[in-house]
Amino acid sequence: MTDLGAIGDNLIPALGGGNASGQHDQLFNSQALEAAYRKLPLPKDSERPRSYIPVNFMLSSALE
Repeated sequence: MTDLGAIGDNLIPALGGGNASGQHDQLFNSQALEAAYRKLPLPKDSERPRSYIPVNFMLSSALE
């Protein structure tokens, strides 16, 4: 039985193409960072909602 190595060892090409995996990781990280940046919450998202003050139209029309 041969030693199969660690998981993912066969993802790096055997003929000097070891940098291809690094470039893929860098591209993946860059795309993930851009997607996360586009979904950042805006400052107004953290503001407290304004409270609603109901108006009784019967009283307000009588005051006019």
